[in-house]
Amino acid sequence: ERERLAALHDAGMALLVEKLMAATRWRETIDWAERWILQGRTPEPAYRALMIAHASLGNLPAALAAYQRCVEALERELDVPPSAETKQLADAIRHRGFPDKVTG
Repeated sequence: ERERLAALHDAGMALLVEKLMAATRWRETIDWAERWILQGRTPEPAYRALMIAHASLGNLPAALAAYQRCVEALERELDVPPSAETKQLADAIRHRGFPDKVTG
């Protein structure tokens, strides 16, 4: 039951963050993504949202720092590397300053 509720919560947080990004409400995206991360799990979509929001605000160092936090959290918590989607987003930000398209 706990896992089912956690999955429902994550789905709700993902939807909220996606809607904030679609509305280009970057500061609120950052706030809610950080809240999601602070809940103790390692939600990779929350880190991607942080990366996109910071890049959209022109704060590339913060966007890349969010990627590094993601890498470290995934390694520490799950012993896995970031997904290809997250790596591609970081590369896009690193090389072009902004992702080609907003993804959640």
